[in-house]
Amino acid sequence: MGCKHMVLAGLALACAAPAACAQVLTPPLQLLLFHPARPGVLSQCENAHGRDTFGRDARPDPADPQKAWVVETAFTLHWPDGAFTQAGALPDAAALPIDRCFALLSGGQPVLSGAVVDEWSARRLDFMALVRLCSEPGTPTRYVLQARFPLPR
Repeated sequence: MGCKHMVLAGLALACAAPAACAQVLTPPLQLLLFHPARPGVLSQCENAHGRDTFGRDARPDPADPQKAWVVETAFTLHWPDGAFTQAGALPDAAALPIDRCFALLSGGQPVLSGAVVDEWSARRLDFMALVRLCSEPGTPTRYVLQARFPLPR
């Protein structure tokens, strides 16, 4: 059974404000995925890029490639007034991670971080999330950057 292409009702996007996204998210971008320091505790992903332990927690390690890795497969990332598409091999649908931390790097420097979740789990977070939308097999992964849910009015 395939994924349903539903987007949460009222899903609006914001970094902190649309202008902030444009200033911070300057392509080319790199998407770094890593495990929270305490497994399953996604609150540790909030602003992880600004912590003293970021270099240790999110450093890819050839000896342990599941600890942290730069996404090299094809994906599209959307945010207010912008998008970034990375070319590459199509991802294996079974290997698309959620419930991990992410950091977006611009020019090799981390500029945003939060948690990677599916579109239903995003409602439980009150910090930056990279929402993985359902994608058809054989297509690039689709992500939406969301500041928090529910969004302030």
